[in-house]
Amino acid sequence: MRTAGFLISAMHRMLSMAETDQQRKEIKKRQLKGFELQSNMFAVACANMILRRDGNSNLECCDFLAKNPAQVQKKGATVGLMNPPYSQGSASDPSQYELSFVEHLLDSLTSGARAAVIVPQSTMTGKTKVEQMYKSSILKHHTLEGVITCNRDTFYGVGTNPVIAVFTAGEPHDLGKVCKFIDFRDDGYEVRAHVGLVEGNSAKDKRQHLLDVWNGHGGAPSKFCVESTVKPDDEWLHSFYYFNDEIPTDADFEKSIGDYLTFEFSMVMQNREYLFEGGNRAYVEKRIAELGEAVEIPALNEKDWRPVRLASIFHLIRGREANMAMLGDGGTPLVSAKNGSNGLKGFVDTPEKVLKGNCITLNNDGDGGAGLAFFQPADMALDTHVTALVPRLGMSGWSMLFIARCISGLHAFLAMGCRFQTNVPETSV
Repeated sequence: MRTAGFLISAMHRMLSMAETDQQRKEIKKRQLKGFELQSNMFAVACANMILRRDGNSNLECCDFLAKNPAQVQKKGATVGLMNPPYSQGSASDPSQYELSFVEHLLDSLTSGARAAVIVPQSTMTGKTKVEQMYKSSILKHHTLEGVITCNRDTFYGVGTNPVIAVFTAGEPHDLGKVCKFIDFRDDGYEVRAHVGLVEGNSAKDKRQHLLDVWNGHGGAPSKFCVESTVKPDDEWLHSFYYFNDEIPTDADFEKSIGDYLTFEFSMVMQNREYLFEGGNRAYVEKRIAELGEAVEIPALNEKDWRPVRLASIFHLIRGREANMAMLGDGGTPLVSAKNGSNGLKGFVDTPEKVLKGNCITLNNDGDGGAGLAFFQPADMALDTHVTALVPRLGMSGWSMLFIARCISGLHAFLAMGCRFQTNVPETSV
């Protein structure tokens, strides 16, 4: 509960809906309940509620996880709001995972009650076995309505990327249930120097649009809202389900080829021509001269496009963290999650494991580079933030350059693995 901000907002909402003074008295006296473990924060919460004349009669200073859900359920709460402690869970104490708090909250509400929790994105990913168990248990007893990805600066200065997950308590999740996943990072709030996060001019309109879409009163493109069924081992995030079906333009590919040839020429000028087959200055100059001919293809918007599962044509190979510490004056390229220079971070001495060239690298994350893909002609080392796509069958560099540009348009790759739903195991290098 912390400073009772949720309760105060809920109280204002409930009071605005009340029709009589008696209803308002009942709301303040019996319909607001909160739990806080830390005594100092409990005191702040009480003071906040007293200042708003609720009487703080239903606040408890206690360990919420230690409360018997069946007993809490008797309080008759029909709405639950929670901002649980972050990053406290571990293999030695799984009860402190955010999902543990979420499940306990849902178990403590009346059947059919709604719950909204604000948690880190990693909570909805649920990578550990214990977290997967929590997700399975939640769906077994409760219903996931949807998840809203929030502004990365919501907790300004903290460095947490939060989401809001909404549930219905006490009703098992139907396998055919369609949930909403919304990307609300552009919420109209902005960071201003020496001030922090402030409400921009468009914030109210964006918030109303969010509510309209959530309540089914207005349509929205898939880049804003995706509707999908879910499974426990899914990443319950918009980026997991989102598929950008916008067709790349001719100009996109012209720029992509130009960027690659610029990188190639730059490497040759640095006496790194060994990275390219037949790589010498005359060779690269000829390639640049042929650029116009290389991109003269029929208009892409006149082609027939269809979805292709990348894992059916590529092997997946994840990078390893140790390579980053090996930067120096070696001859092996180190590819990282950069947004330029073909992903090249620098050069290393020959590492223990080298990935063969003629493949595509995909940035799992990185400063401005998440989701970008590059064609790699030479043998390389990968850092941990990169996944290589190695062709299962022979494929030309031009074909992979084409595919890399298509991949770079798929924002779904911001959550790595979301489109690699396959039985093919990943390896690492």
